[in-house]
Amino acid sequence: MLAGVLVLAFAVAALAISSRTLERQEATFLNNTARRMVESFEQEWEEEHSAPATAAAVLQEDAPLGIRVDIMDQQGRLLASTANGPRATHEMRAVRVHAPHGAWIEASLSTAPRRRALEALGLALLLAGLPLWMAISFAGQ
Repeated sequence: MLAGVLVLAFAVAALAISSRTLERQEATFLNNTARRMVESFEQEWEEEHSAPATAAAVLQEDAPLGIRVDIMDQQGRLLASTANGPRATHEMRAVRVHAPHGAWIEASLSTAPRRRALEALGLALLLAGLPLWMAISFAGQ
């Protein structure tokens, strides 16, 4: 019985630590991307002096792969986006940062890869833990 509790405690701790680490990495990645887009917006503004033209230039030159970046005006109207369709709200994490000249930059990404990674880790821990628990249980008898 004690062996099962120890294996379960280890699995839960591993999943919790992994989940928190992946969440922090997502947050850091999104924050860094949004800030980098703000810096690019400031630099492009010096050349374009127009929010729509600046937004299009920023995304054309600096858009990161795997992240949706939306640039909106002060009223929230979309100026430019790296995506074609509407914003999904399910399994998405987003960061919105105010840029100079009244623009807002929102960087978002899907949380599905994190969820799938944690599911795979949970399955791996289960597949490794069950035989270990059985071996310890039989050895203890």
